[in-house]
Amino acid sequence: MLSRNQIKKARTVIQSLVHGLDPETGEDLPKEDTANRIEVNRSMSIALTALEQVEARMVRRSQLPEGVGKTWTEEEEQQLKAEFAGSEPDPAHRDEAQSNRSSN
Repeated sequence: MLSRNQIKKARTVIQSLVHGLDPETGEDLPKEDTANRIEVNRSMSIALTALEQVEARMVRRSQLPEGVGKTWTEEEEQQLKAEFAGSEPDPAHRDEAQSNRSSN
């Protein structure tokens, strides 16, 4: 998996190339440079958008709680089923379910 720093660096390099600049010197690239070809430039713009989306996804994922998306173990599933089977319905949910039934 790429790190955010690697993605930022790649994004900076591609942005320079898209703008027709040498990423190391900041000077204009020669007109005949491959990066100045229309299809190459469009492709780099698409790649830049993809990198931005990957980076945004990484930021969102870093803000999620640690266990999000992980599969429950068989033990956790059995514990949940046992607790659910032995519990009383929440009074608020019970009242809501009864009012829904009476309105139908």
